[in-house]
Parts: sequence; C-alpha cells; structure tokens
Amino acid sequence: MTGMNILVIPDSHAHPKHDNRRMLWLGEYILDKKPDVVLHIGDLADLPSLSTYDQGTMRAWGRFYKADIAASVEHQEFLWKAVEDYNMRRRANRKAQYKPKRVYVKGNHEDRADRFVQAHPQFDGFVNIDEDLQLERFWDVIVPYGDEIVIGGIGFTHYYRNAMGRPLGTGVMPARALSQKKARSVVQGHNHRFSVYFQDRGHGNPKIQTFTVGYYGHPEHLEDWNLQSQAEWDFGVLMLYNVQDGMAMDGFRWMTQDALERKYAERAESRLAGTVVDDDSDA
Repeated sequence: MTGMNILVIPDSHAHPKHDNRRMLWLGEYILDKKPDVVLHIGDLADLPSLSTYDQGTMRAWGRFYKADIAASVEHQEFLWKAVEDYNMRRRANRKAQYKPKRVYVKGNHEDRADRFVQAHPQFDGFVNIDEDLQLERFWDVIVPYGDEIVIGGIGFTHYYRNAMGRPLGTGVMPARALSQKKARSVVQGHNHRFSVYFQDRGHGNPKIQTFTVGYYGHPEHLEDWNLQSQAEWDFGVLMLYNVQDGMAMDGFRWMTQDALERKYAERAESRLAGTVVDDDSDA
C-alpha cells in the first residue's frame, strides 16, 4: 500500500511591501514533484493593517487592509500559476489534469480579521477574511484557526496549545516538545523554525514523527516584532513522502527557499512572460 506525498508550506506572510516571487518558485516545485496533498499551515496573509502590536503609533501609518488583501490574493495566484497553466494545456489536449488536494489551515494572522470584527461589530459583513482572501477559489479544504486536520494519521495545525492556551513547541527543541506533549505524530507552523523529532515508544507502540515546519516569507520582511528573531528562522518547505499510519514511511525532504530560487526562478520568470511550454506528456 502506498500512502500520500504531502507538501507542507509554512507561514508565508504575504505583505504589500514585498514581492511574491517566492510563490512562483514554489509553484514550479509543486508542478515538478506533483505531491498528492499541498497543505499551507497558516499565516499566508501577514495583514499588517490589522496588527495590534504597534496600533496607534506612527509605525502603523499608511497601512491599508485593501493593500494587504491584494498582496495575499496575488500570493495565492502566483503559487498556483504553474499548475493552472499545466492543467489548461492538458485540458486542451484532453488529458488528465494534476489536481492535488489543496488544504489551508488558518493561522493567527488571519484570525486578526476575525478579532477585528469582534472588537468592531459595525464592520461585520465588510471584513470577511475567507471571502476577502478568496480562500475557496484556491483551496479545497479550509481548516479554522485553532483546529486540526488529520491526514494519513498525522495531525496538522497552525500551532498546538498547552493548558494555558499558549503555543507548544517554542523552546530550543520544539519538535521534541511537541512529541512529549502530544504523544502522536503532528506537524505545526507558527514558530518559523524547522525541527524534527522521531520517538520510538517501545515494542508494540507506534513510532512518532513530529515537525515544526519553518518559514516561507520574504527575507527582507523585517519589522519591530521580528527584528530580534528572524536570524533564527529557517526558510523553506517540507515534503513528506509516503504518509500513512502516522508516519512519512519514505522519509522527508526539507527544501530551502534559496534552493527553490536557484532551481526555479528562471523558469518562473519565463512563465510570467508567457514563454514556458510545459511538457504535458504522460511519460
């Protein structure tokens, strides 16, 4: 029996002041590897206009929700451009298309919009983060913030919480902490660090794999809240191979953002220019 290959995209923080080219590179990688599941683990939209971190200060001047949304929609368009171009050609040639299961797990940055409406009920109906980000256009499954989805026996969420409601996996060995607290195979984002921990719990008990999956934001996205921490972050994406029974049976690959740029940037730019013709053969 063969399980699923799952690509996990960590927090990518679309921001109107930083370009979305990295999503084009990632889209080419998706088309190249054709995983069965593409799962974004949340905080796709940074939404600086709704941040309460420096609200009411001069640093918040010039931030607009409309600009945040435009950047985030383009972010998703760029991510899926390679796949959509390929499928258009396949459709024209009456061939089977590549259609992975697309899963979006909402993060705390998307929750900024929901908290904003709760605090300002007069904006109910004017601010709707799912509709504004057009999530149903880009994703098959949308997981609410704080909820978990289990695929192939592995749980995925933006972050797990302790009894006090605070994020798990924030120490020096975050994946190990997850393993100890959850006692099952799980994957989370949020802390922007890549870590992995395998636990063998003895004869007759299933092994556990836990991951925190890093960051896929723009490397020049620096603000007061991340100036002291960004140097510790890990930029890349995670592929899990042959996922079944709570394990990536055939291992995993951590693909750095730099590696994606080196391999796919030229092709991505050519695609934007309309000069890429995908090989749609069935070989």
